[in-house]
Amino acid sequence: MIKNNNRIISLYPSASDFIIDLNLKNQLVAVSHECNNKNHFNKIPKVTSTILKSGLSQAEINFEVEKTIRKNEPLYKIDVNLINNLKPTHIITQGLCDVCAVSSQTIEVFLKGVKYNLDSKIDIISLNGNNFMGICEDIQYLGTIFNKNTEAQTLINYHKKKWVSLKKGINSKTLLLLEWTDPPFSSGHWIPEMVELAGFKNLLSSSGETSKRITWENIKKSNPDYIGVICCGFDFNQNKKAAKDLYKIKMLDKVKAIRNENIFAFDSNAFFSKPSLKIVEGAELICNILNSNENENRCYRPIC
Repeated sequence: MIKNNNRIISLYPSASDFIIDLNLKNQLVAVSHECNNKNHFNKIPKVTSTILKSGLSQAEINFEVEKTIRKNEPLYKIDVNLINNLKPTHIITQGLCDVCAVSSQTIEVFLKGVKYNLDSKIDIISLNGNNFMGICEDIQYLGTIFNKNTEAQTLINYHKKKWVSLKKGINSKTLLLLEWTDPPFSSGHWIPEMVELAGFKNLLSSSGETSKRITWENIKKSNPDYIGVICCGFDFNQNKKAAKDLYKIKMLDKVKAIRNENIFAFDSNAFFSKPSLKIVEGAELICNILNSNENENRCYRPIC
């Protein structure tokens, strides 16, 4: 039985994680196809799918994404009939990135318009946290809406303590985290904050700004001490391959990170791509690199 008569659909993986953290799983009636935690979401209906074919290379994915954006079309298909049949009271989405997940704009334009006739009484909740404090505010916001203020505050306090305990002060070592490698994209949103919290100087981006396309020449000139591969939406194995491939880029031959074999790959799906409290663990992983204490099960260092 669903408490408080709430019937929640989460189209945002981070929000789905928050719903679990706030003990609201019994009110969750559907999620996005990107909610891939089998322990929690395996038996819950998926109401979205991607327009991208499986097995595409990074370059092919980038081409298809750019083409779709130019046409002003959504990157996701939404099963409106299933949504209507589930009779949700709330739909949670995001306002940060149309590439990463279904956005609130997509909901408003494509679902609440004449075309799909979604019930106008449904409460559309848009989360917009683009740094650690913003993520905490999103959790508190959900706690307020769903009467879970105490649980939300407990969760926030615990992770704030861990976050603050990581702060070591920035040393002279530089780290470039790449959210894509073909073509290369800098890190954005909360990632630069994670880098600096872990003790590195972040390169080619600033906290809060979106990821942007850069060039190999930009990377060569910035000459990072370390490079981390966190391709958005990729798992550990996919990023391992992308990290190895950096050694094939001739223009980077003299970059310090290449010469000293300080290239690292991470599970970006788990610790970097989503604005969730998992970024605290991601910052810990970065900190471990600086202290030469990396865990090979969560951090891969290919040798040329």
